Amino acid sequence: MPIAVFCLHVVMSRVFDAYRVFPGIDIPMHFLGGMVIAFFFHRASINGSRLKLLGAFHPFTHVLLVFFATCAATVFWEFAEFINDRYFGGHSQGGLFDTMKDMLVGILGGIMLIIGMIPRVARFTSKDPEIAGRS
Repeated sequence: MPIAVFCLHVVMSRVFDAYRVFPGIDIPMHFLGGMVIAFFFHRASINGSRLKLLGAFHPFTHVLLVFFATCAATVFWEFAEFINDRYFGGHSQGGLFDTMKDMLVGILGGIMLIIGMIPRVARFTSKDPEIAGRS
C-alpha cells in the first residue's frame, strides 16, 4: 500500500504535473500519505512483536509508537522535499506555511488511521496471545 501511494505521487507529479495544475491535490495526498505511513508502522510494530524484535504487544504503547513514528516520518519527508528543492531544483515546498501545513495534514491522516484501528487493536491483542507475550 505505501508503495502504491508513492507511485501515485510520482505519476501525478512527473507524468501529469498534477500538483502544478491542481495545487489543492497536495492536501489529500499528504493526508493519504500520513494514513499509509501510520498503517506501515502499525503492521511493522505487530510483526516486530511477533518476531520478538520488539517487546510484548500492548495496545497503548502500540498507539504511541505508531503516532510518534508517523510524526517523525512526516518531518523527514519534509526534510527530503527541502533537500530536493534546495540542491536538486525541485519545487515541492511553497514556504514555511506550506511545510507546516503538509506536516499537520500528514499527521492528521495518521491520527485518523490510529483512531480507526484502536478498537481492532484491542480485539487483536486478545486473539493473538503470541504477540502479547502470553505464548
